[in-house]
Amino acid sequence: MAEKQQLAKVFAENIQRRRKQIGLSQENLAERLEISQQSMSRMERGVMMPKFERLPDIARELRCTVAELFVSAEETDDTQMLLANLLQDLTETERTCVFRCLSEIVTLLKSVRVKGALSPPSLRNVLFESDTSISVERGRIS
Repeated sequence: MAEKQQLAKVFAENIQRRRKQIGLSQENLAERLEISQQSMSRMERGVMMPKFERLPDIARELRCTVAELFVSAEETDDTQMLLANLLQDLTETERTCVFRCLSEIVTLLKSVRVKGALSPPSLRNVLFESDTSISVERGRIS
């Protein structure tokens, strides 16, 4: 029973935090979800959990995945939240492009790291002034 209460608490904290991050009131979010403001308030207090089939709707409105609604703040680092906030207003196609570019950048940095530590100036050279130039066209590095 304690695990169920802990899960409800994590869910409650996450929906409240995410709602505030995107600038919605309880009333606004409740309206978007077509539920009462009282039900929204009970969810945010951990008194009530939504029906399972409503979780995708809640996640969509809060610009996250269903899984992210159940991850405690201690399990989420600031970098993940920063990236999520940067990507939240992008379309799926735009996010895919960003992920492809980021993946290529990480691969490039790992290959250079093998050769030695990178200072900020040399990192800038690798990313922008070397033979490998970054092009966001079609989500590729060329």
